[in-house]
Amino acid sequence: PLRLILFPARPGQERTEQPPGSVLGSLDVLKVAAGEGTVVEVREVQPAGKRRMSAAELLRGRRPLPGDRLGPG
Repeated sequence: PLRLILFPARPGQERTEQPPGSVLGSLDVLKVAAGEGTVVEVREVQPAGKRRMSAAELLRGRRPLPGDRLGPG
């Protein structure tokens, strides 16, 4: 599984019915379902053992796919 440290995120404009932690996908930011139908946009991440990078860099490489879940592994 892909392990990530997520850096400050901001609330997205959209809503979802996906469970919290579900990756919703995006090309330049990592959109993730949060509680009560909200969506957060993560702009910076740090994969385990790697350097801090923009979400866009991560998404160009090893892309979490829509439907993948973030959370305790």
